[in-house]
Amino acid sequence: MARVLDDPVLGQAIDGSPSLGLGEGFGPLLSPGEQAVLAQAPKLGAGRTSPVQDAIGKVWNGPNTALGAIYGGLGMGAGEIAHIFAGAPEPKVFLRDNALQFTNNPFGGVGAITLGNTTTWKGDPYDPSDKEWHDHRVPRLEPHPADRPGHTYPQHETEHTYQGEQLGPLYLPSNLVGGLNAMFNGEDWHGSHNWNEIGPSSNPPSAWPKVTP
Repeated sequence: MARVLDDPVLGQAIDGSPSLGLGEGFGPLLSPGEQAVLAQAPKLGAGRTSPVQDAIGKVWNGPNTALGAIYGGLGMGAGEIAHIFAGAPEPKVFLRDNALQFTNNPFGGVGAITLGNTTTWKGDPYDPSDKEWHDHRVPRLEPHPADRPGHTYPQHETEHTYQGEQLGPLYLPSNLVGGLNAMFNGEDWHGSHNWNEIGPSSNPPSAWPKVTP
């Protein structure tokens, strides 16, 4: 059966023992800058809104979240069939990083799809043994052109959840128009002409591009 976990990386392991947080125990393999980025992983976005604003944002984002839960749930069913009959990794679902996380999900597309306060992942970026998202059990960082380490892919997707809380029903149209605009300008869907990807791809990531005077 698919497992429902409570924060499998930063919380408790399946047997109840403490588990490693992102970056913890990886000191010899990471530069000081990379360690600093990974240490922020569970903190980014924390406290950015009041409890009332957070609740309003999640209600506003509710239709997107409902769609994402249905999408991730269907993928979870398909993943469970693949797990039982083909030995694929077991699908999981848990709350983490401002979203319901569906991991080891065949509906994760090329990497991840965030709809509302849900993210559906191909593979499991929270599992250090997943080689698609880790090198020698160290989380892979999203490339960044500046002379600084990038950030983790869950950090990127977390920012999309905050976009949804601000845009509500306009989130999907904004993504569609932004992605098509990037492709029209000769880029891929996540190119710099897609305003929905600029902030999450920045370093450090944010919901929207930073505006400097």
